[in-house]
Amino acid sequence: MPRAITSRSVAPLSFNFSDSSLPNFAIFLVPARGCGTNTPEEKTRFVAEAFALLRKVSGPDLPEVSYVLVHDIPMNSWGYGGRTQESRAQQPT
Repeated sequence: MPRAITSRSVAPLSFNFSDSSLPNFAIFLVPARGCGTNTPEEKTRFVAEAFALLRKVSGPDLPEVSYVLVHDIPMNSWGYGGRTQESRAQQPT
């Protein structure tokens, strides 16, 4: 089964620049995942595919200054249901 990266937030950014050559919008996508969940190759592929999807959804004018930032979170620093991901890995229920 392929590993997944969970999207944390998608926020369009607006800019007000007097230089008309600069973009007036960009997208900053921050998927969060546990450290060690995905290989460097998987993250590289995800960044490329996520950017392609953002361009497909927002249109061909999506500026190159739109970012995909894969945020690696230590497994002991996040969780759900009152348990960290680290504790779940050590003692599954």
